[in-house]
Amino acid sequence: LSPSTAALLNRIENRVHVDSQWKLRPETVGIIGYMYGQNLYTGDEPIGIGIDSASKDSRSQTFYGGVQHAFTPTLSATLKAGAQYFDYYGDPAGGNQWSPYVVANMRYQYQSTTTMDAGFSYSRSAADQVGVGSANSFIKDTEVALVYGSLTHEIVAHLIGTAKATLQHATYNGGGPGYDGESYLFFQIGLDLAYQFTPNLSVHGGYNYDNNNSEIAGQSYNRNRFYLGMTAGY
Repeated sequence: LSPSTAALLNRIENRVHVDSQWKLRPETVGIIGYMYGQNLYTGDEPIGIGIDSASKDSRSQTFYGGVQHAFTPTLSATLKAGAQYFDYYGDPAGGNQWSPYVVANMRYQYQSTTTMDAGFSYSRSAADQVGVGSANSFIKDTEVALVYGSLTHEIVAHLIGTAKATLQHATYNGGGPGYDGESYLFFQIGLDLAYQFTPNLSVHGGYNYDNNNSEIAGQSYNRNRFYLGMTAGY
């Protein structure tokens, strides 16, 4: 059985997010928060022996604390850290797990012409593999460590360039021998050039390079993408 991508990934994600913010100093804000999540898989197809899309259904609860600080009027940073509890209630074998949760971001904004962002996150994410594919051996999700950075600059009036890079390391949770605990390293770099006719209308041209290096045979690849497009807002 080779399940379709729709069977493995089509889902409805619900999130309820509550943040409490406490002003510790004029430039520093403390954060205590909670997030409830639910993944409902809608593929309604078999994905292995004795399991179907709904076997991947799960609930999550995330608890965290953090701080937001403005170092200068142009430089600020945010850090949130805590833990996630996942209940895999769709799994015929049941099961639940705890994992770390981290979100960190630093942002530099110079007037309206230059913006730099860099950050790190660690959390769980959906997986597009099934693993061995039995009731006791299928991939539930992945634990993902993500590092990213981006630079946006107005080169001349109305002409905006953006460069961004992402490095993602993901480890499979479940799946049986040859899958459980295996990982992949995904790297992406993107370049975009946009001409902004008005605040609500712009045209774009760009290039993305993707590289996926997986410990699972047959899953590694390189990809080059070029694009032209238009963005309109109202």
